[in-house]
Amino acid sequence: VRSPEEVAQPPLLPHPFINIPVGMMKESEIELPPFKNTPIVVYCRSGHRSETAKFELESLNYTNVINGGGIYDVISVMNSASPISAAESEQPKQQSQTGTKPLPKNQGELSLLCELSGHSDTVWCAVWSPNGKYIASCGSDIIINIWGKTRNSNSISSDWVLLATLDEGQQRTIRNVSWSPCGKYISSVSFDGTCAVWEHQINNENTENVGQMEWELIVQLEGHENEVKSVSWNNDGSLLATCGRDKSIWIWEAIDLSEAEFECLSVLQEHTQDVKCIKFHPNGIGNINPLPMLVSASYDDSLKIWGEDGDDWICCQTLVGHSSSVWCLAFGPNPTNQPNHDKDDDNKMEQDEEKKEVNVNAIISVSDDNSMILWTKPLDETSTTSSLSGWSISQKISQAHSRSLYSVDWERTSHHAIATCGADNAIRIFKTSLKRAISNNNNNNKNNDEEEDNGDDQSTTDMIETNELDIEIEHAHDGDVNSVAWSPIEPNLLVSAGDDAIVRVWSYKEN
Repeated sequence: VRSPEEVAQPPLLPHPFINIPVGMMKESEIELPPFKNTPIVVYCRSGHRSETAKFELESLNYTNVINGGGIYDVISVMNSASPISAAESEQPKQQSQTGTKPLPKNQGELSLLCELSGHSDTVWCAVWSPNGKYIASCGSDIIINIWGKTRNSNSISSDWVLLATLDEGQQRTIRNVSWSPCGKYISSVSFDGTCAVWEHQINNENTENVGQMEWELIVQLEGHENEVKSVSWNNDGSLLATCGRDKSIWIWEAIDLSEAEFECLSVLQEHTQDVKCIKFHPNGIGNINPLPMLVSASYDDSLKIWGEDGDDWICCQTLVGHSSSVWCLAFGPNPTNQPNHDKDDDNKMEQDEEKKEVNVNAIISVSDDNSMILWTKPLDETSTTSSLSGWSISQKISQAHSRSLYSVDWERTSHHAIATCGADNAIRIFKTSLKRAISNNNNNNKNNDEEEDNGDDQSTTDMIETNELDIEIEHAHDGDVNSVAWSPIEPNLLVSAGDDAIVRVWSYKEN
């Protein structure tokens, strides 16, 4: 179910096949078997599009459709002369042995605290609430589960319970969920083409026990032609962005959340393929009057930077560096204060009391090509849309995982570690560091008897590096790991979700 362009490139199956791109099953029904009980194996590059194709075929009344996964999974089975069976398709995938020599590890610790079992199918996304008290998860079983710790529980390792299940409105796989900044609203997007917004009905906080947290579906936003893949709120909850397989990004204004009133402000259509992920920068870009910034990641192998231009949104820059679909992105830590670098020891204490901002912003992106790219740009004092451009590749790790990477998150307040996951069933934690280079701006032909350089004769360039693999959990889930997210309040807590229908909470300890 890949595109014709992909099929023209190696590898190819060692047996005959029919190529019908995902989304074209109904239009190509004449090419499909006439008997509805014929066994059909669908596959793509990684196994995700084939899940959509399986649903399409089942909607055409085919009763024996198997998701064979990615092309390498199918080739492996065919080469072993073992026919794929429905039973085998449900077995956990084995970790791929492909890839280069493993990165050196610093041996931090990632300990499993608990497993949350409440889904019956693939869990696509699990995210923390802004206050860190709850986790929302969603998946192919067309439900959203809200998890939390029982009241008066001080232990992070136990007492997680299911507080609510949201199962109204949307009719197909729920692909992504996002909390509003205030934590009162949840938005969810679905393969049925809609974005739903839910409101927490706060009646009595003391009743938040199992099944007693109440949510109400207040609106469903329609506009996308087909599957919606990702959703994001901006930093004050006034805007909502959605994106999907129709190659478009929709920006919605929350005119009045209490009345569930939304209006579409803009439809952005510069990507040439599916848009996989969309995220608003949590703080905006710029240190005087921060500008709102939206970043999208696409099946066209690129990321795009979007900014406001009057009443519309425009593409400020396209980031090209990956060689395959870009699945996810995350923003680096906020620019932080660092001590000035000076050469006069007599004045060091006085100088160190003065702080200056690190002049760098950062984005991390992960891809179907197994790579992770760190993009950076200097801080800009101006507050114009043009100041949102200027991103460049700072670092690329070509084999961040042995197979496709599906999710990434960057801890932004404490240890600044990067968490990744993907089709190799693994979770990896990478450590980051800040490096500062100092250069002299003074004239090199100064006489020796001239005064020593002072701080005004120096400039600094700051650079964030992903310099070390701290820990790897090779079998974090029994199948693809689709989502990882750091807690915004307890920075050592990480949540993950996978094809095994499980949500897991982990505790990270850096070396």
